[in-house]
Amino acid sequence: MFSAIVPDNIAFHCAHLDDVNIGDLHIEERQLSSAFSHDGRKNAFIAGRAAARQAQLKLTGASAPVGRDVERYPIWPDGLVGSITHTENTACAVVAKASDYLTLGIDVETYQENPGIDVSRRIATEDEYLWIHSDPEKKRERTIQVFCAKEALFKAIYPHYEKPFGFQAAELSWLDGESKFQSTILLNGIDPALCSLDVHMVRQENTFGALVYA
Repeated sequence: MFSAIVPDNIAFHCAHLDDVNIGDLHIEERQLSSAFSHDGRKNAFIAGRAAARQAQLKLTGASAPVGRDVERYPIWPDGLVGSITHTENTACAVVAKASDYLTLGIDVETYQENPGIDVSRRIATEDEYLWIHSDPEKKRERTIQVFCAKEALFKAIYPHYEKPFGFQAAELSWLDGESKFQSTILLNGIDPALCSLDVHMVRQENTFGALVYA
C-alpha cells in the first residue's frame, strides 16, 4: 500500500506475521526477541525485524542487525535510517541511506466503524479537533488519520530529540488534494530541519498508512 507514497531511494517491505519465523533474523535480533514473554509482542518484533532485513536487502543488497534502545526504539546500522510499524497481522519497515535522509517515520492503523471510545480530544490539538469534528460522517476516519500521522511523525522525531513528549507536541494541517498533512513541531530545542514536516498519507480499504521523510 505504500508504493504510491514512497520515494525511489527509500526501500520498504511488509511482512505478514504468519510468513516469518525467528530464523529470518540476525542472531543479535534473535537474542533481543528472547526478552519478550508475550507471544503476540514477540511475533510482532520478529516480523518487524524480518521486514527491516528485507528492506535493507532491497536498498543495499546486504543487511545488518537492527538493535533496540532502552525505550524500545530501533537502533539502525551505521549509514542507515529507518522505521518499523506493526498491526495485528503485518509489520512494515522503511529504510534509507543516512546520506539521503535525516530521518524516517512510518505507521499503519486500521479503521474501525464502531470503536467505542472517542480519543480525538486526547490526541488532537484544538485546531485538529475542530477539523476532525467539522464533518460528523468522517469523524472516526479523521481521528485515525491524525493518530496515524502523529505516530509516524513522532517515530521520525524521537531519534533526534530523545525526551518525553505527547500528542500535543505537533500541530497538523490537512492539505486538500495532496493526501498529506503539514506539521508544525511544538518542541523547544528541536533540530530546525524537523520543525515542519510533511506526513504523506495512503489508504487501502480500512487501513491507513503514514510516512514521514526528511
